[in-house]
Amino acid sequence: MDSSINVHIIPRLGSRKLNSVTPIVVERFLDELEADGVGRGNQVNIFRTLKAILRDAYGKGTMADDPLKGVQEPEYVRQKVVIPPVTYVKKALTVAGEDLSLEIVMMAGCGMRDAGCVTARPGPSTSTTSWPTMCTGCTSRSWRGWCGAGAATV
Repeated sequence: MDSSINVHIIPRLGSRKLNSVTPIVVERFLDELEADGVGRGNQVNIFRTLKAILRDAYGKGTMADDPLKGVQEPEYVRQKVVIPPVTYVKKALTVAGEDLSLEIVMMAGCGMRDAGCVTARPGPSTSTTSWPTMCTGCTSRSWRGWCGAGAATV
């Protein structure tokens, strides 16, 4: 919330008096966010913060008119995510190059989303044919043994 206020709201609206914020000003604010390339999800979060501030001010009588009346809120619609079955991922790993294999294994769904998998990657002096390294440290039952990190490797 603080970053929404400090990074987006104050730079664009901070010079205005609260009672000068109208629905048109809010619409222009949203247009500026869009024009500046702020992602739709962030726009929604920034608008929620601004909305809470303006609703509070309006509710306390600081503003004569509702500054959000008729303002169309930004909308974020998540895209459908398809999680491939383990058999598909295993097949993809057989044809993928070393770098793509690393990406596939890191994102395979075991919860390892950072460089932890890189630590188990074979070094330059090791044959890369053993990639991915099997492990027993995965917490996800369907992916156990495919993250390339974790406890003892098999």
